[in-house]
Amino acid sequence: MSEASKSIPLTTEQRFVLSQLVEKGSLVKVGGQTFLMSPVSPMMEDFLKAIRLPDVPNNLAGAGESSPPTTDDTDNAITLDERGVTVDEMLDRFITERSGTVAPTTMTTFRRVAAVIREVIGPETLAKKITREDVNRVRDTIIDLPKFYPSRFKGMSMAQAIRHADEHDLPRRNVTAINPLLIRVTTIFRWAEAQWLVDRNPAVRLAIRPNQSTAKFGRKPFSIDDLNTIFSAPIYSGCVDDWTNFKKPGPNKPRRERFWMPLIALFSGLRLNEICQLDVNDIVEYHDVPCFRITNESEEGYSDTCPNSSGTHRNRTASLSE
Repeated sequence: MSEASKSIPLTTEQRFVLSQLVEKGSLVKVGGQTFLMSPVSPMMEDFLKAIRLPDVPNNLAGAGESSPPTTDDTDNAITLDERGVTVDEMLDRFITERSGTVAPTTMTTFRRVAAVIREVIGPETLAKKITREDVNRVRDTIIDLPKFYPSRFKGMSMAQAIRHADEHDLPRRNVTAINPLLIRVTTIFRWAEAQWLVDRNPAVRLAIRPNQSTAKFGRKPFSIDDLNTIFSAPIYSGCVDDWTNFKKPGPNKPRRERFWMPLIALFSGLRLNEICQLDVNDIVEYHDVPCFRITNESEEGYSDTCPNSSGTHRNRTASLSE
């Protein structure tokens, strides 16, 4: 490769200007010069990312190395140290930027995921030093954390909660609860990559694949004690009503959906959404055996909603005696 075509690393000043260009578009003063920034297209963003990769020629480095921007150059400029930002600083910036732009429940999830990243990787670790192995440790911690953490594990660190769950055989989250948390981890590092706080996203493809099911993620069957607890609830022994007061003991024993759905699930093995779409006409006999029929058709003249499960075929029957 000739001297003219060799890759020229971007200076801190140049990285700052380009990050402003990618991030929001604005007037930025750097080294006595004013740059007019404007939001860029996805194609241009890809180009701007490409020019910082090794062995990719670029002509963005000027003849002289200017000083990085300071607070005297622009009120809102962030002085970028060559060492980069810490995990704590990266997460604080992410949370601040996202606050008010997403639903409160989503922000709560982001904060919980950020807490895992801080505890596992360390708040003072440089963001640029984070490796895939670090992110895998975050992933393993999220998988190993017990159900209802942190609400039922006050005063415990994550490592302590995991040990406590191991010692007492406490239930873990299932895959459908774990994957949204892993996706949030990927989102945080994708944002960090776009801000050039990390050189590349180390958290791609963290989610657990549907066929990656193991004993750790499998749902344990109810014990006899569990079933006795469920079917001794006020809805079966006597409640106030079966609407908002079905958990309160009372003189009434209504026999509607709250009463029947757990019983149907117990004796048929049907999923909740399969039970909820049943009509009277879905109780049929098949070879003289009473069955529930699961179909897309409804006696009301419209299609039933199909449960989202690749392992279930809609046209099937479930014996009432199973």
